[in-house]
Amino acid sequence: KQWYQRRVRGYFKALFSATHDEATCPVIGLYCGGCQDNADGFIATGEPAVPCCTQDALDSISESIYELIADYSNIATSIEADLKAAVEASGVSTEEYEAMKEVATEQLGCIEETYDTLSESDCA
Repeated sequence: KQWYQRRVRGYFKALFSATHDEATCPVIGLYCGGCQDNADGFIATGEPAVPCCTQDALDSISESIYELIADYSNIATSIEADLKAAVEASGVSTEEYEAMKEVATEQLGCIEETYDTLSESDCA
């Protein structure tokens, strides 16, 4: 069991190291583009192969997130309204808020694409 845990830690350490570099991914918060290309390229090499239990965990996490979104969409709408009001009260315009929200949505979409790539890759 400890051997496998070390393997999973080692895999993600290598993935994160491959993802981040000063030239193509200087800021991980802006994942789309260079960071995503680096991560997806690392996963595509298959060396090392992703541990199979990692794929199972990612599938379970993704499924749970989608279930939560479906179950709590009304609450999320209310939270967004409160968040938008708070942001506007701090002096951020509706246009700036919508632009920030669009960037965040785009970044999450890119992360989801990498999760899909990871969960669909060959495992060992």
